[in-house]
Amino acid sequence: MATDSKDLASRLAKLNKADMVDLLLELHGRHPDIDNYIDRYLLKNAPQELAESLRQSIARHGRSRRFIEYSASFSYASQLQQLLSDIQSSLLPDHPMLACDVIVDFIDTHEKILLRSDDSAGVVADVYREATLLLITSIKTARKTHDFEEGYWLGRFDIWRKRDPYHFYLDMLKDIAGALSQEELGRLAWRYRQHLKTAPTDCYAEDQKRLEALVGLRAVAKALKNPMLYAEALTLYSSEPSQPDLIDVARNYLDFLQADEAIGVLEKLHPATKEILELLLSAYRLKDDELAERNLLNRLFALEPSTENFQALLASTPKSEHQQVLNTAIAKAEQADNGTLAANLLLELNQSSKALNLLLRQGDQLQQYYYGDLLALAESFKESKVPLGAILCYRALLEDILNRAYSKAYLYAADYVQSLLELDRICQDYAHLPNHSEYLRELRLKHGTKKGFWTRVDGSVLLKGL
Repeated sequence: MATDSKDLASRLAKLNKADMVDLLLELHGRHPDIDNYIDRYLLKNAPQELAESLRQSIARHGRSRRFIEYSASFSYASQLQQLLSDIQSSLLPDHPMLACDVIVDFIDTHEKILLRSDDSAGVVADVYREATLLLITSIKTARKTHDFEEGYWLGRFDIWRKRDPYHFYLDMLKDIAGALSQEELGRLAWRYRQHLKTAPTDCYAEDQKRLEALVGLRAVAKALKNPMLYAEALTLYSSEPSQPDLIDVARNYLDFLQADEAIGVLEKLHPATKEILELLLSAYRLKDDELAERNLLNRLFALEPSTENFQALLASTPKSEHQQVLNTAIAKAEQADNGTLAANLLLELNQSSKALNLLLRQGDQLQQYYYGDLLALAESFKESKVPLGAILCYRALLEDILNRAYSKAYLYAADYVQSLLELDRICQDYAHLPNHSEYLRELRLKHGTKKGFWTRVDGSVLLKGL
């Protein structure tokens, strides 16, 4: 059993100097990370030498040509993270300028390392993003103890950007307030605005620079807490901005609690998607506009008749109108396009027969729904003691797998047959549908060649007597 830190500290305190030296000598050489930690710990009172030790470790990562497979990317990211943590704990508190220089050396390795890494999960890139935030912290710490000429850090930023193919420095601008002064941020904003205003829009060679100016101006606008400038960046970049870009502008207005500006953008967007309606709802809630809020909840429910949307609508409705809302909800759910959402709502409203009829009308369309939604709906029908509803869900899941000949899921398909058999024992009425035995006979006629599936069920109790 491992010793806890408190007990360990007590026991180490009892060791004499010679024993402690022997312990460290025994540990040294067992693992490179342990060696580096001991070496750097001994240099904690020699910051220049400590910085050089950290730089050597950074350089080793940068020089390596070993390709990092996806499976190894997580442990490699942990190594980089540990190196970054060493910089933070050993240099940054007392020597922020040195820490800043070492962090820049660390970030400068990003192109070589990312080019030889399968970073599909983004874990290596995340360490570099964290490094830019640590760089900002170093600059803020340095400003507390050093005086800098106006423009000093902006000049350094310009140098860093020349070695920034993945735009880590550019992206960090949104968090850079306090590291760059307001004047430096203003100069940077002016620079990006001018480029967007003057650069030709029909020149392919300028496209990348214009995109950089857009990203930069938006990031600076966030740092300046200026959503109007954020919106202007998009206007300067494109005369016909896309709907996702306009939604992003509206979301930024909401981040700064500017509801009217957000509404002005969102109300012009068509069609009104779920995302747009939810943002409008947030905006009107900021304005305490109950009538507009209720209208939007109605629109959201009409678009997506989910239990969640119904509950939100009911909560915003006076109690005297609850029955009317309930009746309307039932009517809308019965006519809804999304069968799983509507059926779940009807079950929630104790309208199990209407939920079952809705699924019966859906027919083969049930197969298009997400399997997780169908499984959840099957469980809801079981809880409501409507076995035929659950049977419809499991049949849809089973037929979808067989129709697609998705052999990897045949194990699940066999499980669905087992579920259908169990439900058959308690299902008293199959309506106009074939019963369990008839259904399996039809299934064999249609999918008899799917040997991988039938070998999982043939000869078992699933087909006994057929």
